Amino acid sequence: MLIGYDRSLLEVGVEKEIYACFKKFPMMAISGATGWGKTAFEKYLLGTIATEEPDAKITLCDFKREDFRYLEDCKRVFTFTDCSKGFDEYLKEFTLRQNGDSNERCLHILVFDEWASYLNFTSLTSGNKSADIEKSKMSNLLMTGRAFSCHVIVTQQIFYAKHFEGARDNFSLVVNFGNPSKEVVGMWGFDKERLMHAENIGEGHILMNDTQIPFQSPIIRDFDKLDEVIRKVIS
Repeated sequence: MLIGYDRSLLEVGVEKEIYACFKKFPMMAISGATGWGKTAFEKYLLGTIATEEPDAKITLCDFKREDFRYLEDCKRVFTFTDCSKGFDEYLKEFTLRQNGDSNERCLHILVFDEWASYLNFTSLTSGNKSADIEKSKMSNLLMTGRAFSCHVIVTQQIFYAKHFEGARDNFSLVVNFGNPSKEVVGMWGFDKERLMHAENIGEGHILMNDTQIPFQSPIIRDFDKLDEVIRKVIS
């Protein structure tokens, strides 16, 4: 799966592609401030999954309920307050696989957009105990999901370790758009001395098993066509 280009080489005219295999990097974190390209990259990933993993299933929990409204009629798309239902339905299938009650091993990816906002909402509406339960569910999934082909992509503006109950290190691929804040550097362990300043949308840094690379995300030429491809894989 092409995920971008090495920005340090682009500046000298060398287009070095960066690839990542879903099986090798099953848990992905995508962060960055609004306007830097998180959503476009997220859509690119979904389109790539549709193309390269035609047997894969995707469950999308879109808490913000903004960028994926056109998919709301799809059975595995859940928005805002329904995200808890979508998360539980995904975990139900994961548990069946883990318990040995299902032999299915096709790739099933949970995409959770704005996980931190979902936790804050859960805490406000149902109490801290309910939010802690959701954290524990995600933590178990991050720790053991790979063995059962249950992979996770989480996006939010800033990641904090407290949102993942000790499972932070299970994210094998981290993508940060823009220039990482002090909190992001501390969370993921970016080497501040090697950070390359980002100026344009789609620029940032990635960590692949602790290897830090300044990157440029792929350019999407036709969003309408991409949206059609995403609908097919997620329906």
